[in-house]
Amino acid sequence: MVAAALIMLATAKALPKDIDGHSVRLSGAKATVAFVVIQDCPIARQFSPEINRIADEYSRRGIKFLIIHAYKETTVAQARTHRTEFGLRMPVVIDNTGELVRLTKTVTVPTAAVFDVRGKLVYSGRIDDRYPKLGILRSQPTRHDLRIALDQILSHQRVIPNQTAVVGCVL
Repeated sequence: MVAAALIMLATAKALPKDIDGHSVRLSGAKATVAFVVIQDCPIARQFSPEINRIADEYSRRGIKFLIIHAYKETTVAQARTHRTEFGLRMPVVIDNTGELVRLTKTVTVPTAAVFDVRGKLVYSGRIDDRYPKLGILRSQPTRHDLRIALDQILSHQRVIPNQTAVVGCVL
C-alpha cells in the first residue's frame, strides 16, 4: 500500500513545489534524476561540480534533473544559499514529509535516483566511485555509475546494476 502511494506521488501528482514555486514531476522525460543531498554533507558538496557536468551533458539528451534536500528542517533560504554556493542549475525541492527519501531509497547522501518516463525508480545509488569508502578519495573515479545508468536508459536497455552502495553522510 505504501509503495502504491509512493508511485502515485511520482506519477499522478506533482511533487511538492520547488523552492521557486514551480511544479516538479518524476515522470514525463526520458528519465528524471533526483540528487538527494543535505547541505552540510561534505561528500555531497564535493560532488556538486560533477552533478552540474552530468546535468549539462544529459539534459541536452532529454533527461531532467532536480535536487532533493533530505532534511525536512531545511529552510527555503538554506536551500537557495546551497544552490547558489555550489552553482546548482536545476530545480530544488525540500522533502518536508520524508516521502521522497523513501521513494528514492536513500539512506546515505549523495544518492542519485533515476526514474523512467513513467516515474518508476530504475536506479538508486552512487554518482561514481570516487569515494570507495569513508576517508578515501580517489583523484579520479574508476566507475561512473550514474552515467552508465543514463546511457543504458538512452539505449533502451535495462539498468544494471539498478542499485549501488553510496558512501557519504548517513541520514
